[in-house]
Amino acid sequence: MTTSLIPYETTYSLPAKTLASVHALCGVFKTDAGTQFTYTPTQLLIIATLAGRVHPRVQLVLPTQYGKSESVSQGILLRASVKREKWLIVAPTKKKAEIIMGYIIKHIFDHVLFSSQLIYDEPMERLKQHKSKEHLTFRHGGEIMVLSADAKNRQRTKEVLMGFGAPNVVIDESALIEDDLYATIKRMVGGFADNFILEIGNPFTRGHFLRTWVKGRYQRVWVDYKQALEEGWFSEDLIDEMREEAFFVVLYECLFPDGDIVRSDGYRRLIIDSIIENAFITEEPPIVEGDRPILGVDVAGGGENET
Repeated sequence: MTTSLIPYETTYSLPAKTLASVHALCGVFKTDAGTQFTYTPTQLLIIATLAGRVHPRVQLVLPTQYGKSESVSQGILLRASVKREKWLIVAPTKKKAEIIMGYIIKHIFDHVLFSSQLIYDEPMERLKQHKSKEHLTFRHGGEIMVLSADAKNRQRTKEVLMGFGAPNVVIDESALIEDDLYATIKRMVGGFADNFILEIGNPFTRGHFLRTWVKGRYQRVWVDYKQALEEGWFSEDLIDEMREEAFFVVLYECLFPDGDIVRSDGYRRLIIDSIIENAFITEEPPIVEGDRPILGVDVAGGGENET
């Protein structure tokens, strides 16, 4: 694993007073059991970053099942329910994009502060039960929409994405969105001088998600399983068990894969660079060995095996 050139750290913090204020605001949110949430400092940082749009570019790399979607949904709801702004949530699939929206819809009914601001033509109970809606509008003018960056129909997806613009874009599972679609998503904020992008993901690939992580334009929030263990998210037994499974480095250690293993477009190599380099002939062989000439050729014309 090559990690020496990749920074793994959270690059900013907020004053304790600010986090305490956010914690107080979050008192309106309820768990499925009807109790108040217990937040880690990192979760409060995420919520405050969204609710206050503290930095224009923020990237989150956190362990799987760390509560990313929950924190992001609360931050968006706090902001969109009182500000005249549009928020777009984009993910590799529609189903994935609807995860954050589902949390938002659930929390709308935690307090009248949110439900009284929602503009909804159908009975509220219908929304409460199904938690599936692609577009929410609030009386103050705030909007929340979900879009899919599905690569299966690339041209159609680009056409759809090109039709939207918003000053605030949240990209979920950003590392799994291919680079050309990612560029189409980022152009959405181009028409707004004051804009905000939050990217969330596990570091599966070394494409745009790694580039934005190391370039310095983005504020980074990074947590690995060791910190998550200290915060009580996982047990040692679970980590020991998952260490034996695929993608432990990505999902729990939260490290970008080695460039020898994964290309920038996300494909995993069958033969890594070091093996190829070791196979190179570094000295020119003799053209003739004794009385027998040596000649190497590739006889497959145009890749046809029957040549």
